[in-house]
Amino acid sequence: MDAANIAKIDDGIDIKNSEGSEANSGLVSGPKRKVAMLFAYCGANYHGLQMNRGERWIKTIEGDLFQALVDAKVVPSNCVQEPHKMTYKSASRTDKGVSTCGQVASLKLRLNENVVGLINQHLPEDIVVMAVRRTTQGFNAQLKAEGRTYSYTLPTFAFADYGTGNTSYKITEDKLLKVKSILYRYKGTHSFHNFTSGKRMGEMSAQRFIIEFEHGDPFLVQNVEFITLTIKGQSFMLHQIRKMIGLLIAMVNGLAKEQHFIRAFSEPLEDIPKAPGTGLVLEKVHYDGFNKGPAKQHGGVDFTDVQDKIDEFRKTRIFPYIYKKEIEESSMLDWLETLSRHDYSGKSSKEQYGSKEESSLNKETNDTSES
Repeated sequence: MDAANIAKIDDGIDIKNSEGSEANSGLVSGPKRKVAMLFAYCGANYHGLQMNRGERWIKTIEGDLFQALVDAKVVPSNCVQEPHKMTYKSASRTDKGVSTCGQVASLKLRLNENVVGLINQHLPEDIVVMAVRRTTQGFNAQLKAEGRTYSYTLPTFAFADYGTGNTSYKITEDKLLKVKSILYRYKGTHSFHNFTSGKRMGEMSAQRFIIEFEHGDPFLVQNVEFITLTIKGQSFMLHQIRKMIGLLIAMVNGLAKEQHFIRAFSEPLEDIPKAPGTGLVLEKVHYDGFNKGPAKQHGGVDFTDVQDKIDEFRKTRIFPYIYKKEIEESSMLDWLETLSRHDYSGKSSKEQYGSKEESSLNKETNDTSES
């Protein structure tokens, strides 16, 4: 197909794919197909991934992505306001400031040979579509995912004994062994009710299975030592990884003791510090099981052929943002100053939980008496 045909605009409405709406007119030529789209973004200038209806003035990744899809004329114009019309679903939500080089979304769009290029020419440099793969009609990027891998990159001075760390700090072997030990203890199935919000101890939905949690070798950037932690799990709750990192840091630098770690999983309420979102990166969404099924006929949801592009985006867009935030803007240093304000004794959390339970009991009593 030549360039003229690739960019050709379909002046009519494809009868087969028509939804009976003027929004479909003017779309690029090509069949409407269900696809898996791999995209990467640096979260520095965004308030997270998800676009909230009625709050479009808040800058989000999806806000810019949906507009680019419309501008590229691969989806109808009403999909910005109503993304469900393109059956859009992302694999994982990311918070403000969090980046990814492996986000996946399922959606329906007009598919032609240059669809990736058409979309990218309408995206800002902080967002890049890496690949689009045709898949089965039943593919849902979130529900079909079997696991997610994240990395967290931070300066090693976060692990120095509390109050002694500075940007010239280099992590010791003893500290690395302690980091490794705590990461290992996170593995397996645990109740992470204290690592998110809105979950109570005993709820099955608070149970999460951590498959891997490891650290890499320390490395230097402008004489500041960094380290990258990598975690793989089936799924994660809001703030879960950042709180896991926060507790790890507090344990290694000596603020939190062994009993605090135990209470984090065994008590109904425990104060867990939440590490900054700066260093958190969604690396990959896993579809191994799905790729062994009917998806094989379309090649599966596999993006290994664009791994070089993924690595390049991480190297040139995401890591420079992380290093700048840490070296020039002291993101972790500023956060470390707040770390001592948390309660590591369990006392205030116990009192707070008792007050909540008493308040809830009083409310139930009042509701009963009023009836």
